[in-house]
Amino acid sequence: MSGKGMKEINMKDWLTIGQVVNVHGIRGEIKVAPMTDDVQRFDALDQVWLMHPRKEEKKAYAIESVRVHKGNVLIKLAGVDNRNASEALKQFHVMIPREQGEPLGDHEIYIADLIGMNVVDCARGEIGVVADVLTTTGTVDTLDIRLAGGRKHLYVPFRRIFFPDWDLAAGVLSADIPQDYFEL
Repeated sequence: MSGKGMKEINMKDWLTIGQVVNVHGIRGEIKVAPMTDDVQRFDALDQVWLMHPRKEEKKAYAIESVRVHKGNVLIKLAGVDNRNASEALKQFHVMIPREQGEPLGDHEIYIADLIGMNVVDCARGEIGVVADVLTTTGTVDTLDIRLAGGRKHLYVPFRRIFFPDWDLAAGVLSADIPQDYFEL
């Protein structure tokens, strides 16, 4: 399946499960920072799609091997057989079709579903839209909320204390954000 490209139509049909952060060795392995709660989920995959961070084009790659190393996932992709080929994939997003996503537990949501949601604060009403989710391995994800008017952004940890509920169908994220965050 390596080598097949495709034009992205709907990002909601895809889940980002990692990002290529470096290469490993000389035989084409890529080092992936996982964006999933379960790094072992990579073991069950036969293929992944890599997407350039600034383009909506993906390319499918068959997986030859997977192993976890120091908190990252090392993946050998078919057709990526040397360091130069793997270097060209740095910063690419590692994606899977949504239907291959892990089942969600109570009060869990895919990051892809947060982006674009209207944020409604209990004290202030509608304050803006989730523009992005900043993920860092080992820490809490942070929501980048583009405030109404579009010029300012608010960065708030995605914790239940600040975001107690959401309505996917309505595209609404309920919030209870302390005043201090608005004064930064």
